[in-house]
Amino acid sequence: MAVFTIKEISEYLKVSQQTIRQKIKKLEKDKMLFVSYDADGRIRLNAEQVGVIIATFYKSVYNVYCERFGIQKGEFVIPTRKGTIQRLKRNNGKEVFYIRNLPLAYDHNGKEILYKSPKFNTREEAEEEQAKVLANRNRTARKLEEENSRNDNVLLEKLKQRSFKEYFLEWIDKKEIRQSTKSMYYINLNNFFKKIDDVKLGELQANIINQWLSICDKNKHVLKCLLIGLCKHLYNMDIISEQMLKKIEPIKVKPVYEKKALTVEQVKDIFTYCQGSKYELLIHLLFKTGLRIGEAIALTKDDIIFHKDKMLEISISKTISYDRINHEVMLEKPKTESGIRVIYVKDDFLYKSLTKKMMEGNQIIFNGNVKKYLHFETFRGYLNRMGRALAIKITPHITRHTYISIAISKGVDLYALVQQVGHKDPSMILKVYGKLINDPKEIFKKLSII
Repeated sequence: MAVFTIKEISEYLKVSQQTIRQKIKKLEKDKMLFVSYDADGRIRLNAEQVGVIIATFYKSVYNVYCERFGIQKGEFVIPTRKGTIQRLKRNNGKEVFYIRNLPLAYDHNGKEILYKSPKFNTREEAEEEQAKVLANRNRTARKLEEENSRNDNVLLEKLKQRSFKEYFLEWIDKKEIRQSTKSMYYINLNNFFKKIDDVKLGELQANIINQWLSICDKNKHVLKCLLIGLCKHLYNMDIISEQMLKKIEPIKVKPVYEKKALTVEQVKDIFTYCQGSKYELLIHLLFKTGLRIGEAIALTKDDIIFHKDKMLEISISKTISYDRINHEVMLEKPKTESGIRVIYVKDDFLYKSLTKKMMEGNQIIFNGNVKKYLHFETFRGYLNRMGRALAIKITPHITRHTYISIAISKGVDLYALVQQVGHKDPSMILKVYGKLINDPKEIFKKLSII
């Protein structure tokens, strides 16, 4: 039986090799196709396997392919029914005939392409036309497929003429992400665009992108992720090749600071330092719940329930974000569905402090000036000053990091912790937050296998 390469299949169907690879991956995922590789690691498909691809995605050429390579036709074929000759009586009493529901082929989405029939004066004329259409149906189907391929090529060429910078911004704009995140991306891209010349999408090369990555200095990790993400999108759009994608050099971005969890002793020092400060309650809440800073600042009185056993129940359904372009503070939903949750904490200090907050007139728990939400940068400034005084690196994220790490070290049920901090599953917690807190010697002193 004949064996085909990706290149041969793409040339036969008049589509790109990337498109064929994508179709194969989808069929493999759906367990509809099992591919083999030669000694060089290249995909090799026999005629029946290629038939599966064509039957699934290119139905209009399936019959022609089966006849050419002697493949027994499967489920997906050009419809064989003839359609019907329909009689229509007009208002003036004259009768006309037309061909109704005569299928010619399938389009790329699997929808039937029906023959558009003119009106015939006699049934014989309609039957004669029907016979001609049926006789030429295979050729018509092939023609339709070629026309579709030509249209795709025209659209691809137009896309290749687009400005890189303009398309990059449009791609960001279409992303379903927060406005605050978009504004951060736009600011980084605008600074980046000042350092590079614009090119057409069709002129992109791996050496150009690698050179752009090398000149990124500020927020390199953000620009790297955006550039790589756009390149993968352009690969899916057939703008760049797989070989080019592989030539883009990965860059290592050193973290701005080590995101190291604090010890219990360091947290106690922080609580002592901030005693009496207007930020004392917020700092305790962050370290004792693992809340994200935006979630904490967004809290209102309606989000907190006080139980008789001094357990606090806090509903998280919103977060504060900041639009850096329009300089607006916004209330938004958490990034993920798992971010919408209820958390629990039992702590005397938090219970008393929040009870006192309930007596105040403002609905917002952590308000800034003029009874508005506390500004994130104002709080960050206080953490920086406190960190310098205590010789400890403190950020809102480190408070969350510390809470999760200490909870793990104290044996808190991992799945309960996942729900408490708003993660989807434990993998991120174990990979990122599950850092060593206690002294290993003390841990293994207490361990007894038998």
